[in-house]
Amino acid sequence: MGTEFSKRSENMIDTGPENESDLSFGVANVDARHFEFDHHGLQYESSRLIAMYHHWVLKNAAAMARLSAGMCVLDYGCSGQQLRRTLPHGVHYVGYDIREEVSDIRDPSECSYDVVFAVQVLYYLNLEGLRQVVDLFANITEMVIVMCPRRNFVKDQILDRLFGLNENREQLNRTTPDEIYSELGHKFDCSQRKNLFWMGELTRWIRLK
Repeated sequence: MGTEFSKRSENMIDTGPENESDLSFGVANVDARHFEFDHHGLQYESSRLIAMYHHWVLKNAAAMARLSAGMCVLDYGCSGQQLRRTLPHGVHYVGYDIREEVSDIRDPSECSYDVVFAVQVLYYLNLEGLRQVVDLFANITEMVIVMCPRRNFVKDQILDRLFGLNENREQLNRTTPDEIYSELGHKFDCSQRKNLFWMGELTRWIRLK
């Protein structure tokens, strides 16, 4: 897919007073408490074990995308932009997040990308927001890599409690993996699945022709 690099310079956030960015894609569709949590801290600073797991997830996500130099990727829900560290040399990275301070761009719909990553973020959106994002993905890419945490007894009642993540989950999760896969299935075909122990699942989605 031809990547539209020319628009990116116009799309970059200008933090100067004359051009205040308006990051709104997804904001209205997440719980307001989403902004009270330090998601990066929970995943990469709360313990070495959790940080190792999440880095491993990102490495697997990058491998599933089969990236090569010259490709351009969008990290939707980029947070601390940890995915960037796992990409092959020469891959052009763009991060988008509803948190303005960590986002590279104002509006992800203004460019196209070879791959869009949505790692541990889609379940924060309600159904309306999820449908909006799936439509966005279908307009800007041919491939989406998604990671969803599992919902089972081991994950919910043992591992999340052990890592102190269960309260965060109950407060913020607005859609289930089944709902996410159902909405993606309207625009994309799931071409690969990978189980991540009891913790989650990685999937690769190719846009329907």
